[in-house]
Amino acid sequence: MPHKNHNQVPAEIHEQFDLFKKGNGRAFKYFYDFYHRPAYNYVLNLIHNNAVAEEIIDDVFVLLWDNRDRIKDANHLVNFLYLVSRRMAIAHLVSLKKQVESEAAWAIYQYEWATQFDEVEIAKDKILSLIFQHIGNLPPRQKEVFLLSFTQRMDVRSIAKKLGTSEKNVYKHLSRAYDYFTTVFPRNHLVLILLMSAWQ
Repeated sequence: MPHKNHNQVPAEIHEQFDLFKKGNGRAFKYFYDFYHRPAYNYVLNLIHNNAVAEEIIDDVFVLLWDNRDRIKDANHLVNFLYLVSRRMAIAHLVSLKKQVESEAAWAIYQYEWATQFDEVEIAKDKILSLIFQHIGNLPPRQKEVFLLSFTQRMDVRSIAKKLGTSEKNVYKHLSRAYDYFTTVFPRNHLVLILLMSAWQ
């Protein structure tokens, strides 16, 4: 999967991106064909499950299409695929933890996963893992609002419109979600959570 600092984007991709932004289905297929295999290999390398990796990548491209208005340029598109693929893979690993029969088996998954990143990336992934472990404790509406903000990078106005509620209610749900996290995360972890909310 291309790294998010990747800057060498062919000119043809920029041309296709302009069509993609306008809702052109063929341009979307162009990006699907171009990035599907590296994205799939990237996720597969994290979770080691062919079928689940394919499902995750299909969902990632659905999100790409649904969020095309928010994608700034061709480089941002690559970054979007990288981050969303990674976050979905992490969510799967957290879910997998509940299914393994022993802490020893889970430790193996953690080790294989962690060794693929440098120290900074490992720190980010650890926080993401903790977030997804605790997010199930949020009330359904709070969880929905938090996930739209945190994983799909939607702003308050967009969330309010999507859910058919007021921006005031969205702020309330986000505030209560972060209040909850203050009770389960150490202070230094909370700083990282806030920083992660600003990651692109």
